[in-house]
Amino acid sequence: MNRLAAIALGLFAALLALMPLRIALSGISSGSGLGAAAVSGTIWKGQMLGAAFGGTALGDISFALQPLSLFQGRAAYALDGTAMTGQLWRGWGGAGVRGLSGQVNVAGALPIGLAQARAVTVTMAGDQCRSASGEVQVQPQGPLAAAGMLSGTLACDNGILSLPLASADGRSFLDIRLGKRQWTARLRLTGLPPERVAMLEAAGLRAGPDGLAMTQEGRW
Repeated sequence: MNRLAAIALGLFAALLALMPLRIALSGISSGSGLGAAAVSGTIWKGQMLGAAFGGTALGDISFALQPLSLFQGRAAYALDGTAMTGQLWRGWGGAGVRGLSGQVNVAGALPIGLAQARAVTVTMAGDQCRSASGEVQVQPQGPLAAAGMLSGTLACDNGILSLPLASADGRSFLDIRLGKRQWTARLRLTGLPPERVAMLEAAGLRAGPDGLAMTQEGRW
């Protein structure tokens, strides 16, 4: 019986080692908006070609399973890509990213262009944000580009992933909130000269007691 059990365990380990990476990642990224044009390799090591998150291109990403994470009740993969590096993980009742750094162009998703992340760590439990940290810088696009580079720190706010951003001069603010496959972004600009106010009102911003503001919503 012991011998048969050893043989069965060996066969199971062999099958696990040869499991296609696309099957393993389907469990880790299920419902997260992460996808790719093609996935190759095994559960231990592989690659996503033409990866995207919520419609934002991430380029090619190499994955490597971190075996010790299995003893912690989770499957964690080290990411090394053209746009981002860090760790993606999923375990019982939770999933997230750890130490994510890099830059992407998110034009077409949120009302921003270039976004830079440094040491971003997020833990989700189902649809609820449990913990978040890390610094993010973004550049608004189109008529809003004059707001300049905005920066802020990720946080959880009543289960929603929140990113409050502000310019260095304290006159431009962009609050981004990410929920279940949807986002809300509110831009607020203060201390503007009259000529810029007219231009930005034509772009859709509305005057209020705290300056010009605009709110956009969408799905990712």
